[in-house]
Amino acid sequence: MARHLDRLYEADIHHVTSACLAQIYKKEDLPLWVFHADTTDKTVYGAYETNSTEGLQITYGYNRHHYWQKQMGFGLVGNQDGLPFYGDVHDGHLPDKTWNPSVLARMKE
Repeated sequence: MARHLDRLYEADIHHVTSACLAQIYKKEDLPLWVFHADTTDKTVYGAYETNSTEGLQITYGYNRHHYWQKQMGFGLVGNQDGLPFYGDVHDGHLPDKTWNPSVLARMKE
């Protein structure tokens, strides 16, 4: 299973899932007039040491309660009916005001 997960990561999992979802929306004639986007953070504990600068970085950031904690972030974009169109997991210190424009730019592609 790990090899398959590595292959998905190398193929750019966001591109793969977005392409699949775009085909589903097109085939099922699902509306895409309005997008709703939101992020949330998950606080984690313990040591998360890595020598790699690629991939997810568990970093310190301010959570919704304004606590400086080790965390990672999740983002999701859906249509007006709440059906998902795009989702990602991102570094813990990425604020919404940075995530939103970057996701909109990726969705245009």
